[in-house]
Amino acid sequence: MTTLLHWNGVRMRVAHVAADPDDLVLRAVTLPASWEDEAAIALLQLSTTTGALRLSSEAARWLERIDGLPALCGEAETTNSRLGPALAGALLERQIAPFAGLWQGQVDRRAGFVVNLAAFVHEGDFVGERFVETLRLACTALRRLHAVNGPMLNGELPLFDAPSGATSEQNVLGGPAGTLLLTNLDSCLALMGLDYDSERGRDAACYLSWLATSLARQGAGPVPLPPVSCPIAGLEITGRQIRDEMEDSLPDLPNRVLIETGFSLPGPVDALLGVESCGLAPIFSPLRADGHLRASACRGLLIVGSA
Repeated sequence: MTTLLHWNGVRMRVAHVAADPDDLVLRAVTLPASWEDEAAIALLQLSTTTGALRLSSEAARWLERIDGLPALCGEAETTNSRLGPALAGALLERQIAPFAGLWQGQVDRRAGFVVNLAAFVHEGDFVGERFVETLRLACTALRRLHAVNGPMLNGELPLFDAPSGATSEQNVLGGPAGTLLLTNLDSCLALMGLDYDSERGRDAACYLSWLATSLARQGAGPVPLPPVSCPIAGLEITGRQIRDEMEDSLPDLPNRVLIETGFSLPGPVDALLGVESCGLAPIFSPLRADGHLRASACRGLLIVGSA
């Protein structure tokens, strides 16, 4: 499988773990050497495979499935027709991972991705272009999945009226195409030198949320106005370019199916991504479970030392 090629040259290790603390039999899980045992346990919880597991093989199943989906009518020519390799790279960087349904091959549950905000911060700078590219890949994958699996979704009751902005086409297709959940917000802010409980930290969180929601809604409904302030260096320019692009291309875009956005809750997908705190929750301790300093705490000490 071509998506397995992205794991070539990656230093791996074998962790012997159990999915449940009460399990007496440990299972071998092969994953990148820098990933924690908690990630190996999370993979056990996400997989339906028995025996030994390899992250590359487990991921290849849903990556190849997405890679084989046909492109949708009206997709931009610049859209990568083969999404698998690009999403494999994002998973390897621990930037994004799908909900359990994709790992387990389910077709009757709405798909989604968890996006690790902190994984887009490098040397204190938020890489906005990479963030935008990754979210667009995820949105394209969710819409292609929904176009194929939409008629097979079940287990969801229409308890509430459809949003007023939903088009008839969206209603026929059965609601949103999927969900993007942001996570690791506090760590993301800390790595950029922003305090979680500060005004600048709140402004940064608002801007990141706006950017993700705008990308998910492009062509599927009204895009909210951007926040007044953006304390993240360079990201305001990226956001302005995206908004101008949306205004220029909106009449030419098809009626895309809406993708919902939000923040994640604790679960195996967040553990697989190695987040320090799920969703928008604050980090309560500077120490990891093994007693070592968290990455966000190390960054904070570095900033204080250089001040």
